[in-house]
Amino acid sequence: MYNNIELEKFINKWFSTRNLISLPYQTEALLNVNNVLFTNTLPTVLGACPSAGKTYMTQCFIDYYLTINPKSKVLILAHGTKVLRANFITSINKVK
Repeated sequence: MYNNIELEKFINKWFSTRNLISLPYQTEALLNVNNVLFTNTLPTVLGACPSAGKTYMTQCFIDYYLTINPKSKVLILAHGTKVLRANFITSINKVK
């Protein structure tokens, strides 16, 4: 687990290298997910209002997680709605 300062640097770099703007609430949400995920065994949920950037936050956190756990794999279970799945795939392809 990165400490919060290292994670914040990672988040800022991840967003800036993709020409995206990282907003303070996004960084705070990812820091909270990091703290809960690595200190609890409880499920962790990243929730935010529509158009808050959840897809990008999720992608950023997956990149972070795979950076510190390179042998791990991530399974993404998208809602049954084709629009949500298509949105996530399109976003992944956009930011690579």
